[in-house]
Amino acid sequence: MRFRFRLERVQRVRALEERVARAAWSEAERAARLAEEALASAHAAVVEARARVAGSAAGPLAPLAAEAERRAVDGLLLDLARRKERALTARGQASRLADAWRARERDRRGLAELEGRQRASARLEDERRAARGMDDVALARRRRESDSSRTPSPADEEAPGRRSQAR
Repeated sequence: MRFRFRLERVQRVRALEERVARAAWSEAERAARLAEEALASAHAAVVEARARVAGSAAGPLAPLAAEAERRAVDGLLLDLARRKERALTARGQASRLADAWRARERDRRGLAELEGRQRASARLEDERRAARGMDDVALARRRRESDSSRTPSPADEEAPGRRSQAR
């Protein structure tokens, strides 16, 4: 009984830890997806700006405007690098939290399996105890039947100083 109470308490704690870990992983996964979407958006902006610079290089463009376009592309590339770093960091964090959640989930399932094995063991022990009890009852019946059905043999009756075995 005491084991069951402690196990239930540990199971509740492990279930709570698993829910907290799952929530943390879920939040990190959402942040990673947002960072990856921002990265994709920044990449599309760089591709578009490069296409604009390449298209304007074919036509007459003032040298200052061409330099401004290149600087804008360079700024977009820096932003792209920052966003890529954020996305990688967020994905790594989400991955670590997913691993932590899976570990908590394994712990919780392990406790459930432990409880199942403990219940099966207790059930088996109860069955063994009941079987021993039935065996004891059957053995006692056989002894009573053999004692009551046993008739004294003529040798028992004739032996001097011996009492009758009938009960």
